[in-house]
Amino acid sequence: MKKNLSKIVLFAMLLLPFMACAQTFEGKGATSPEEAVSQYLSALKKCDYDKIISCYAVESFTENYEINEQVKKFNCATPVMKMIYTKDNLLKQTGKFEVLSAIARMIKFQIWTLNENNFFEDGNVIMVKDSVQEVVDQAFPTEAEKTLSLIEFSNEFIPLDLFLKSMRSGDFSSSVFCYMDSEEIDGRLEELNQKYEKTKIIYGCKDIKPVIACFYISGKKYYYITDTIQYGNKWYISPEHGYLASLITLSIPSGCIFSADKL
Repeated sequence: MKKNLSKIVLFAMLLLPFMACAQTFEGKGATSPEEAVSQYLSALKKCDYDKIISCYAVESFTENYEINEQVKKFNCATPVMKMIYTKDNLLKQTGKFEVLSAIARMIKFQIWTLNENNFFEDGNVIMVKDSVQEVVDQAFPTEAEKTLSLIEFSNEFIPLDLFLKSMRSGDFSSSVFCYMDSEEIDGRLEELNQKYEKTKIIYGCKDIKPVIACFYISGKKYYYITDTIQYGNKWYISPEHGYLASLITLSIPSGCIFSADKL
């Protein structure tokens, strides 16, 4: 009996890594890009990390990724590229956790941004002088969950053209759109659409759509800019830093979120 029990325990121990790899992280998805973003902001508000992760395309992204198309696009392979090789199960799983790592980093940046802590954005190095705790308090948000719980979102989405016009009329000085006329903006948007078409082939997805959502924390207005990605009939948040965010020079350490007072 003890011998059989030992075999069962050993088998279970050997099976654990495979069970971990078989874990599904993404949820059931949304019926539209806007619903995907709405679900995401709701998960942020609840500080439900599993739910936050489930709003992203994880398994769908990993299982449909076309590494050949990525190499074709850049005409090379580099150590820093996404290492998602779907023809090998082990490499597909390492690619999956690489995607999860990128998602976790994005969420981290969003938490810091919404707590108005510019540690990542400014690239600061805070040296210890008198108090270690003082340095930690400067580097880390002290009331992160409380801040996120104050998110107020009522499905307010901004059309892309109106958003870009508001940027041009404002003073968001880091954006290239501030210095462009309408014809130049149209050219940039055409360039954006072309990038999406090429990227759809790499991601192995049906469609990609940018979404601009407006929400509030304690009366302060924020914009969340992201790419949503469609697999089958379901929409998810893209695990990649959005093309629209990149085009308006919204940095990765911002978490694709910025306050309206920057406009």
